[in-house]
Amino acid sequence: MNNTIYILAQLATTGIVIGLILLTLLGLNYALRRIRIIEEQRRIIVKFTGLGLLCWLLIIGLLAVRGFFSNFDVLPPRIALAMLPPIVLSVILMRNRVFQLLLKAIPEKWLIVVQVFRIPMELYLWMCFLGGFLPFQMTFEGLNMDILIGITALMAGYFFFWKGRRQQKAAILWNISGLALLLNVVLIATVSTPSPLRYFHNEPSTAIIGDFPFIWIPGFIVPFAVAIHLFSIKQLFMNGR
Repeated sequence: MNNTIYILAQLATTGIVIGLILLTLLGLNYALRRIRIIEEQRRIIVKFTGLGLLCWLLIIGLLAVRGFFSNFDVLPPRIALAMLPPIVLSVILMRNRVFQLLLKAIPEKWLIVVQVFRIPMELYLWMCFLGGFLPFQMTFEGLNMDILIGITALMAGYFFFWKGRRQQKAAILWNISGLALLLNVVLIATVSTPSPLRYFHNEPSTAIIGDFPFIWIPGFIVPFAVAIHLFSIKQLFMNGR
């Protein structure tokens, strides 16, 4: 393992997480302005949303430090306890009327273009492979094609909604493709862990995702990408009606 790259990867993980939190809070603040929530209430909502995200990151971070997620012998995998709660919360939010108003207040192309963050994320995974602590199949040189969504995000946001044009079906299919590629990455990571589910036996395994701060990848970064796809699909259907 390359210690320099390992430290850079830790910093990169933290940097990506901070960037996504800031994007979330900026988007929320913009939507709250659009639906004319008074300033004091808007600040409270943004503040508590930020605190909620930080608390979640702190909880799974502390559990990772204590080695909770590093036990890959138990089934179902403990990593699922970091990944599923934020995804379930995202699904619940989609049924909330106030949240639906917020979705309608956000430009449709925003929820497409934001997925461009998957480019630096895939470069980050490639760097981890070069550092010797992630397996080959987790990179775009291997079986992980998730970078395609990042590359096409800007083009999709432009062409689907260019000059008043609204390609609803194409945008929905693009989002579904993004979800499929995320599922592919999750499956590859799962069957590369040192667990009873392991299929890829090349070293290194993906055991590092149970460590701090890498637990934030399945515990925040992946659910963030999933949530944005789900929110975009919900928004497209609502606006289509």
